[in-house]
Amino acid sequence: MKIHEILYTVEAIYVHAGTTQLSADSGVVVAVTDIVVHEGFDEMAYTNDVALLKLAQSLSFSSTIQAVSLSASGQQTAASTTATVVGWGSTESSSSFVSGLRKVDVPVWLDAYCAATYENYYMYTRETNICAGESGKGKCGYDVGGPLLVNGQQVGVASWDGYDCATAGSPGVYAEVSYYVDWISQNAVLLYADDAGDAALVANSEDELQYLINKLLHSCGKFGLTISLQKSKIMAHGTTNLPSISIDGNPLQVSILVNGNFKCGGTIINQNWVLTAAHCIDGYGAGSITVHAGSTSSTSSGTTVGVSTTIINDSFDNLEYTDDIALLGLSQSLSFSSTIAAVSLPSSGQQTSAGATGTVVGWGSTSKSSAVSSLRKVNVAVWSDSDCQSTYSDYIYLFMPAMNICAGDSGKGSCDGDDGGPLLVNGQQVGISSWNGFDCATSQYPGVFVEVSYYVDWINQNTR
Repeated sequence: MKIHEILYTVEAIYVHAGTTQLSADSGVVVAVTDIVVHEGFDEMAYTNDVALLKLAQSLSFSSTIQAVSLSASGQQTAASTTATVVGWGSTESSSSFVSGLRKVDVPVWLDAYCAATYENYYMYTRETNICAGESGKGKCGYDVGGPLLVNGQQVGVASWDGYDCATAGSPGVYAEVSYYVDWISQNAVLLYADDAGDAALVANSEDELQYLINKLLHSCGKFGLTISLQKSKIMAHGTTNLPSISIDGNPLQVSILVNGNFKCGGTIINQNWVLTAAHCIDGYGAGSITVHAGSTSSTSSGTTVGVSTTIINDSFDNLEYTDDIALLGLSQSLSFSSTIAAVSLPSSGQQTSAGATGTVVGWGSTSKSSAVSSLRKVNVAVWSDSDCQSTYSDYIYLFMPAMNICAGDSGKGSCDGDDGGPLLVNGQQVGISSWNGFDCATSQYPGVFVEVSYYVDWINQNTR
């Protein structure tokens, strides 16, 4: 929400969702109980023009009400990228707002051009703003506060226009979401905590804190819903009392390190490519990632190779964990041996029967602890799509029958540290470990894996 549009008392503000019309006769209208305006907002210069509204009651997500995907912290949007403005703004200079929702595609401007255009206008700051528009197309009037979207992801919040709307020389100016996404996350959590102290975030690491924040932001249709999340309930225990296994029997397995520290598992596609989960590398540059192969240990002995290229599936959603698949291009070819070998992939569209025995391999937690240092594996039962979908129908992440596969048993399954690693059936990789439910390795909540057969064509196209 754009700050200069909410300089009212909280009692005067309502949010209207789930409709293309401005009339309250359709959709859902919800009151607002709190406002967080960015502390750096300048009403004269329109800098730091972002704000959050806390809703009086939860929104019920449906086909007409959904959470937006936000850009990652520091993420840049390239000049000339096609973006989409959505809103009820004026469609001609003499009119006010329109009654029906509209959208238009516009090109993103180069920062330098926008800064030069507005050097004597409101304060345009390259780090905090993004420009978009062209002659006859752009934001105007009542589009303020609405989104600028690129590939379905919100990269901007409509803030102000120059000398006129939708002209060749005056692009629309937006608050750049990637600059403020950490502020959004931090203040969303503070709004939860303000509700009589009944919100609790317990995290043992920065990565885990971000994980919890993402779940809070996505799972609740309002800020302030009473909720308690504890590490012991999210990353509790996986398979227990498992002996370590030799890499000789599992040469397809690799560990993925970020800045030298173990992050996730992965598998070898060929001598130059590794397969893993997108959330394992999302937000990290290729230069910070290395692949460790040919060892039972996740970090020592074996062979360590740098990464020159990262490819994350274009449709990956870091809130819902859909299309959670990625490829790592290695900086040098692996030498195949008894401890380093390529995995066998299923054919496109191949189905794995419910009840089949799968094998999870990785360095995941085996108790209420962190990942283990030696490779382990366990056999688990594959679930039917219908049973898994029913189990996770109201969960935070999204289970998609065509794209996911579930597997696990009581006391056996994937857990923290197994992410990115394989689910194998008869030596063939049918899944990539993606996420768990409220607990690891329980009879109620199976591990959820990316179904490789759905993506095998994408893998082949990107690793040729």
